[in-house]
Amino acid sequence: MQKIKTAIMQPYFFPSISYFRLINSVDNFIFLDDVNFIKKGWINRNKILMKGDSLFLNVKCNSLSQNRKINQIHIFNSDRDRFKILQSIIHSYKKAPFFNDVFPFLEDAICFDSNLLSEYSSNTIIQTLDYLGIKKKISFSSKKFSDSLHLKAESRIIEICKKSDSTTYINAEGGKSLYSKNSFEKEKLNLKFLKSEFPIYKQFNNKFTPMLSIIDTLMFQNKEKVRSFLDEYSLN
Repeated sequence: MQKIKTAIMQPYFFPSISYFRLINSVDNFIFLDDVNFIKKGWINRNKILMKGDSLFLNVKCNSLSQNRKINQIHIFNSDRDRFKILQSIIHSYKKAPFFNDVFPFLEDAICFDSNLLSEYSSNTIIQTLDYLGIKKKISFSSKKFSDSLHLKAESRIIEICKKSDSTTYINAEGGKSLYSKNSFEKEKLNLKFLKSEFPIYKQFNNKFTPMLSIIDTLMFQNKEKVRSFLDEYSLN
């Protein structure tokens, strides 16, 4: 029997390198886009470096609510909104060593023509993977696993894993309080948690600011180095 590793996460807007480590650790990656939106999370925003401090890039949305599912939330995505995000990136990183390599694909991702937050944010991840040359099987819970919507939390994750023929489910270490290895073992599934430390690299001449968007990592490191960062994790 083929061993298939799967991870399932909400689509984040240009997430940090930790998110990409999770994708790199699996065969199947599923965007969990038919669950409730989380305010003050990372679905519609992330941080970049601005003059030695962190700055939020925000995707402007229409009627944000934790009572609506991610794939039901619309964004404005006007030329003005896209221009504002792009200008923030230019002002922050125009002197970064890999700006000229990275900015064209960032511009494509930010100008992506969609009014749906789930599509827009997931596209930033997909295009980053393309830029890095990383190929994974990617799907959306709303499109492929909507028949499991009646299940909640851990039960739904298990059902999605079973329907995708997975043998192992991998979650970020923070999920240890949410999932029970016994519950997965009863369904003949392995449960693993990914542990990693944020890599430290030179950000101009500033004191290092961790936990920023993958945009920051790409601006200061070449593709090969970033791909090597993605292998720096352990599973337990």
